[in-house]
Amino acid sequence: MPNLWALWGNELLAIVIFVSNQCIALELSCFQSTVYIAAIYASNSYLTRRQLWADLTHLQGCFQGPWLFIGDFNAVLGAHEKRGRRPPPTLSGEDFLNWSNANILNHLPSSGSFFTWTNGRFGNENVALRLDRAVCNEAWINFWRNSSCTALVRHQSDHNPLLLSLIFSTVKHATPFKFFKVWTSHDDCHQLVLDNWAKCVRSQGMSRLQAKLRNLKNAFKVWNRNVFGDVDAHVKFAIDEVKRIQLLIDAEGFFDQLYLQDLEAQLFLSKALNFQEQIWKEKARDQNFICGDRNTAYFHRVSKIRAATKSISFLQDGDNFFTDPLDIEQHIISYFQAIFSMDNNCIQNTLIDETIPLLVSEADNQNLLRLPLMAESKEAIFALNGDGVGVSPNSQSILIGFGFVS
Repeated sequence: MPNLWALWGNELLAIVIFVSNQCIALELSCFQSTVYIAAIYASNSYLTRRQLWADLTHLQGCFQGPWLFIGDFNAVLGAHEKRGRRPPPTLSGEDFLNWSNANILNHLPSSGSFFTWTNGRFGNENVALRLDRAVCNEAWINFWRNSSCTALVRHQSDHNPLLLSLIFSTVKHATPFKFFKVWTSHDDCHQLVLDNWAKCVRSQGMSRLQAKLRNLKNAFKVWNRNVFGDVDAHVKFAIDEVKRIQLLIDAEGFFDQLYLQDLEAQLFLSKALNFQEQIWKEKARDQNFICGDRNTAYFHRVSKIRAATKSISFLQDGDNFFTDPLDIEQHIISYFQAIFSMDNNCIQNTLIDETIPLLVSEADNQNLLRLPLMAESKEAIFALNGDGVGVSPNSQSILIGFGFVS
């Protein structure tokens, strides 16, 4: 019998809604809403785990809302989550993947150790697996501003403990400016750049370049809001227009004017769908996907997961842990201030000449010191990836710990 337990403080209202040998499910009331968390300790037998997958699917059907499943699933998604001589069992991985896909669940990326379990053996007998993780639905990602999972240091156990960090905030922060490649496919983009770059700027050198870029950035912000607009709204409008015209054709019969309107609406819809796909692909920053069927929903989901997990939820400085957003912010500021505001006292000495041998000839040194040619700079810049991409004081955080004892 596994030993599975969950603890919570008095400030958190929790109700146990399901208990089995492999799972404890809790209903949590927080921030005037209800969320659900299931602590998992799956069986070593894949046949027994099939009952767990059925129970978890049934729970999601009975209790609608944000769901998170966290713990030891005793299964991996594929060979990339195992280090050892033999590949993982196929049936076990398929069951795990089918449960995840059937319920449209997302596997939260974890910081810390990738492999969370090891058998502790030496040499070729050593095996490491990613058995512990956090899995959630899209409603969970939408509810929390930040949701991250960390695999802590393994000590006197064959598993890495998991730390789930959640931050809830209703405050919307200003997003930094980002240039999207899809903008260049719009008819007005080229002229916008020409008009703003031609504006007179009273400065010289890099200051002049910086001022021109700032002006162009501000122009793109206004243009994106007023001209390019919300790509999802444009797609919805285009679909409604195609539907309206096709209903007219069904009701009034086919004639040339409606046929031309249908063609124009179809072209507008295709253009809007292309814009939508490209912009969500850029937001997802998926460099592995090249082309294929339209995968806007996939890119949307990847972008949401990235936004929900990229924030810094805690920092460690020696033996000190910072979890409060204000403490994290102050620690980061102090760290960089200490680096860049430190007095730089340079004292002439012969340490380098005495300890480091002369390995570079005078000709090589002159070649290293010379300024790069324009053609070399252009070649280096054009070789870069063309699709590359360059805590609030009012927020509140929750830390939840789960223990798993073998």
